[in-house]
Amino acid sequence: MNKKLKKSPRDVSRGLRLNLLFGGFYNQFGWFFFGFGMIHVWVFGINADYLEYHKFFEQPIESEGSVTAVVAEDDSFRCNYEMNIDGTVHRGSALSNKKYDVGETVMIHHFSENPQWSQIHDLGDNGGIPFFIAWAASIFPLIGLTFVFFGIRRGKKSIFLITDGNETTGKLTNKEATNVRVNNQRVYKYTFEFKDDLGNTQQAIAKTHLQHILQNDEEVILYHPLRPSESILIDNLPGNPRVNEKGEFEAHIAKTILYSIIPGLAIFGHGTVLFYVLFA
Repeated sequence: MNKKLKKSPRDVSRGLRLNLLFGGFYNQFGWFFFGFGMIHVWVFGINADYLEYHKFFEQPIESEGSVTAVVAEDDSFRCNYEMNIDGTVHRGSALSNKKYDVGETVMIHHFSENPQWSQIHDLGDNGGIPFFIAWAASIFPLIGLTFVFFGIRRGKKSIFLITDGNETTGKLTNKEATNVRVNNQRVYKYTFEFKDDLGNTQQAIAKTHLQHILQNDEEVILYHPLRPSESILIDNLPGNPRVNEKGEFEAHIAKTILYSIIPGLAIFGHGTVLFYVLFA
């Protein structure tokens, strides 16, 4: 970076905020892992046999009910039913390999304290996916959300330092290989030293598999005015923002769009499914 930054506070455009909050390999990986993992949660979770889960806390009882509707779904049937318990009608739905007739009397398993959790007693071979499989499927989006959490936290830190951070130059004092690889490239840990406003020596650390972005012995650093140990290297920012003639950061429009695709698809796609599950 050859152009001098203007003194703080600096403006941070919306595009640059998106780059910092959603950009970078780990952030993009987190959104992809979350989005892909949630597909399994919907597939397994919606069809899970949660009746088995509730059996750990309460034994089900049987009540007589009747089938109200039958809809063919691929190789099975969606059976809607209702039952009357103490004058209150409770309704449910279940997949079955057996075709019931509308109006047919069936035995319903349910819980006395929570009758909304119910199921037709004899569903053939389609009693639902074991609930522990649905729980196991949630591990994948949780891993993705962990990456997203730390990525967004880093992005918020970068936004603050770009806005109010003090500018200085740091010298490379150490470069060491880590045990991590990204896209079959070794991740390196870079350590730069710089002086804060009080003359104390501080360190700025960056890890990246893109060696070309930190190839200089000196790099521009922004650090927290009150906590100099919190710092970022300008050349290690997601999206490689440029500095304009006014000394302000500008985001690359193409990279802003690129970084927004995976998070946008994940949020819109799964938000739509959630809306359908809750209100359809």
